[in-house]
Amino acid sequence: MNSDETNGVGEASTTSPLSNDSNNQASSSMHNQNDPTTEYGFGLRRSARERVPRKRDIYEIDPSVYLPKKKKPKSKATKKVVASKSKDAKAKNAKVKPQQSDKSKVKKSSTPKPPVRTPEIPIPVVNNKDWTANIPLYNSELRNQNAKISRLKNENMKAVPYAGDILKIMSFVNKFNYFFVTELQSLSFQDFEIGLDLYPDPLINTGKEIQRLYADYIPVKEVVGCQDKMNLLLLTIMDLLFRPVETEREPQVEWSDLKSTSKKTFQSYIEKIRLYAPEWGYPKEWRKNISTETLMKPASSTFEKDDIGPAVDQKHKEILTPNIYQWPANEPIDIDQDPLQTKGLQRTGILALEAKDRIVFLRTLVDWCCSYSPLLHNEIYILTHYKRDPPFGIQTKHVPRYLLQGLDETFSYYKKLCNLVQSRLEIRSKKKHVKKQMKEGKNDEIVHRLEILQKLKTQMKGKTEDEKLKLMIENYEDWEKVFKGETPENPLSNPYEDKIYKLRSEEFFIGRVPHVGDFYLPRMQTYEYMSSMNTYTDLKTLDNIFNTFESKKYNPFTLFENDSPFMSSNFKILFHDKIALIQDVISGADMTEKNYWYEMCYDSETLLKFIDFIDQKIQQPSTAEPEKEEIRSENGDPSSLINGVSTKSDVSPTSGQNTKKKQEKSEESSKDASKINPLPKNPQFNSSRRKFAMLQTYLRRIQPILAEFEEMKTKFGDINPTKRQSRRSQRREINYKIENSDDEYAMEDSE
Repeated sequence: MNSDETNGVGEASTTSPLSNDSNNQASSSMHNQNDPTTEYGFGLRRSARERVPRKRDIYEIDPSVYLPKKKKPKSKATKKVVASKSKDAKAKNAKVKPQQSDKSKVKKSSTPKPPVRTPEIPIPVVNNKDWTANIPLYNSELRNQNAKISRLKNENMKAVPYAGDILKIMSFVNKFNYFFVTELQSLSFQDFEIGLDLYPDPLINTGKEIQRLYADYIPVKEVVGCQDKMNLLLLTIMDLLFRPVETEREPQVEWSDLKSTSKKTFQSYIEKIRLYAPEWGYPKEWRKNISTETLMKPASSTFEKDDIGPAVDQKHKEILTPNIYQWPANEPIDIDQDPLQTKGLQRTGILALEAKDRIVFLRTLVDWCCSYSPLLHNEIYILTHYKRDPPFGIQTKHVPRYLLQGLDETFSYYKKLCNLVQSRLEIRSKKKHVKKQMKEGKNDEIVHRLEILQKLKTQMKGKTEDEKLKLMIENYEDWEKVFKGETPENPLSNPYEDKIYKLRSEEFFIGRVPHVGDFYLPRMQTYEYMSSMNTYTDLKTLDNIFNTFESKKYNPFTLFENDSPFMSSNFKILFHDKIALIQDVISGADMTEKNYWYEMCYDSETLLKFIDFIDQKIQQPSTAEPEKEEIRSENGDPSSLINGVSTKSDVSPTSGQNTKKKQEKSEESSKDASKINPLPKNPQFNSSRRKFAMLQTYLRRIQPILAEFEEMKTKFGDINPTKRQSRRSQRREINYKIENSDDEYAMEDSE
C-alpha cells in the first residue's frame, strides 16, 4: 500500500464518521473493493462470536409500574343502607346543636372513643415522724427566751449544784443496768446525797443557821448502807473501765467483793487509774485555775519578733513565717493536792476523798468509761448501729411525747392516726388488684385487718367524739393490729421499749415550761425490770396505773410484796435553769461559780405544796382581786380576812377545838400566798401557763404512787424482801377424813 493510501486511511480514522457522510461512504467503498476480507472497510476484523441482544428491564419497557394502584370503585349502597342512613340524618337534624367554630370542625374517625375514667382517690400518706411515741427535745427553742429564777422561789427551793453530775451517773447506771447488781439498779437521788455527804443550799433564810448532818436525823444503819452502795458503785464502774469485750452481760462485782476481808479491793484499779489519768485527762475541778486574762495572752513565742515585713510575692502573702506561740493551759494540780494520790483511797474507797471530790470522781469515771472502756464501746456501737434510725432523725436528746406535749394532746394525735389508717384501708380495699387478691385468698393480712376495722366501726357507730376516743383507747390492742404495716409505732406505744431511742433518751424528764425551764424526776428502773407498778411505760398502761392508785386498790404491803426490791421509795423533783445556761454559753460568760440546778421538793408532802405553788402561778393576775371580794362578801366582815383568806372561826361545837389550828394554818397559807406572784399577764406567757397546767396534772396523778412507796419504806424498811414463798404456803393440805397412824399422814394435792 502506498503512502497516499496510508495517509487517506489516517485522515479517515482521525475524523468523526458523523462529520462527513460523503467521505465515509467513499472510503468505505474503496476499502471494500481493495480488501475483501473486511466487511466494513475500517481495517478491523469482525469477531466470530454471535451477537446476543441485551435484555431490558421491565421498568424500561412498561413505565406504568411506577404508578400507584388504582382504588377499586365502591359498590353502590343498597336500598336498606340508604334508608337507615336517612333515618339517622333526620334524628340528628331534629336535635338542636350549638354553633361550632371552623376550628372545631374536625373529621371524626369511625372508631368509637374509649370511656372517660374517673380519677382514683389518692391514698393518704402516713409520715412516721408525726406519730412516734418519742419526740426530739430541742434547745434552740429556748435561745431567745428570758427566764427569772425568782419566779420559782419558795420555801422548799434549794440550790443543788451537784445535781447534774448525779443525774449523769444515774442515767449511766440506768442505761447499762445489766452490768450492775440489783441494789444499784434502784438507787435514788437521796442515796447519792447521803452516801457522798452532799447537802443542798436553801435559797430562803428560814432562821436555822446551823445545818443538820444526815447522821443527826437518819438512822446510822441507813447512812452506812448508802455509803456502802457508793463504794460498790465505784468498784463496779472501775471494773467496767478495764473489763475486756468478751465479758458476758452480767454483774461481775457483787456485795461479797466489797465486804471481803482483803485490803486490796480497790488497790489494783486505783493504780491503773493513776497511771492512765494524765493521758485520759483530769476534770476541770482538779486543774489549776487560771484567769481568763492569763489564758488570752501567750506564755512564750518561738521567735523574738513577728515576720511582718513586705512579702516578695503580693499574691502569696502566706510565705511569711508567722510566729509560733505557746499558750497557757489548765494543768493538773500538784501531786500533793491531787485527790487520786490520797493514801486511804486504796483501802477505804471513795470515803477517803473530800465530799466535793467524791461526786467529781464518780462523774469522771463515767466519762472515762464512755471514752476508753472497750466493753462500753461495744455496747454503744450496738445501740447506735441498728438497721433503722429514729423517724425524726438522730437528735441530741428526745423524750416521751406525753411528757412534752401533754396527755390530752397525745390522745388527740392517737385519734387522728386511727382515722387516717381507717381511710387508708378503706381506699385500698376498693382497688381492683386488691379485690382480686382478696378473692383469690392471696392477701389474708389485709382481710384480717379489715375485719377488725369493721368490728371497731360498728362499736363507734352513733357515738359522740369523746365516746369514740374513749372506745379507741379501750380497744388499743385491736387498733395496734390495724396499724401493723402502716406505721412502726403510734403515739400510745411504749417510748422506752424500742432500743433505737435508748442511748439518747432523757428518762428523768417530766416537763418543759417556756420562759421558765425544764423539770426532772430522777427514778431508776426504766428498761430492764418492767413491773406492773412501773411508771416507765406506755400512756394507756400509765393511765391505768394512775387510776388504780387513785382508787386505793394498792397498799404498802402489796407494794412491798411485789415491787419493793426493784423500785426506789425516795424521790426529788429538780428544776434545770437551761435558759440561763444557754444564754451564758452564747455570751461566753464564766460559769465556774454559777448554779443552774435547784430542788423543788423532796417528799410527798412538799410535792403537794409544789402543786399548790404551780396552781398560784398559772392564775391570771386579773382574777386574784375578784376572788378576794367574793370571800369578803360571804364572811361579811372585812376584818376577818388576811390577804383574801378567811380567818373567821366556825361556831359549831364540833369544830371549836380546832379553831386555833385552822386560824394558824390560814395565816401561814396567807403569808405564803402573799409571796407567790402569778406569771405576767403578757400573752407570751400563755404557753407557759398551759405547760405548767400539764406538769401540774402529771404531778397530781403521780403523787399517790410516790406517797405509797414512802409509806412502804416507813413500815417495811427494816425487812429484806425476797421472792421466795414461805414454807407454810408450800405445804399441801392434809385430809383429816382418812384415818392415819401417828407417823404417817395422807397428803392430798391442793389442785
